[in-house]
Amino acid sequence: MSNEIQDFSVGNVRLSHWVGGFIFVVVLVLTGWAHFQKIQLNKALVETEVQVNQVESQLDQMREQKLDAVVAAQAVMDEVKASSIQWSSVVVKLLDVTPLDVFYNSYNASVEGKMTVNALTDSYDSAAQLISVLDKESLFSNVFVGSLTKGDADSGSEVVSFGVTFNVQ
Repeated sequence: MSNEIQDFSVGNVRLSHWVGGFIFVVVLVLTGWAHFQKIQLNKALVETEVQVNQVESQLDQMREQKLDAVVAAQAVMDEVKASSIQWSSVVVKLLDVTPLDVFYNSYNASVEGKMTVNALTDSYDSAAQLISVLDKESLFSNVFVGSLTKGDADSGSEVVSFGVTFNVQ
């Protein structure tokens, strides 16, 4: 019987070695698989980080371009505001300096800052006074009167009609 026990224990040891070796191989395969998965995840993570960096770079470029466009648009708006004339202020100033016996028939203005007014008054002196006042005013320059026409109104009084052209600063 001692022989049988020896054979059985030798067989069991061999079987346990096989079982232990099998378990060891399974653990090695699972460890290798886990390591392989970890490497694959790290590669995917690196690729994702590269893509994120590229997208952020593109986004920064777009922001800079948009910022450049906004800055350019603001510069254009500032230039337009600086060069534009507030005609309502011009007309108010014109009426402030106009002698009481001068009446305007029409106003005509251009984008370039040139203005023409047609006026009526009762004498050449009143027309000359308006021209003198406009010449002295810093808002107006290059005051020019092409002609003065004297006529009679329906009421029988004399009327002087004239046009004045000037630049607005």
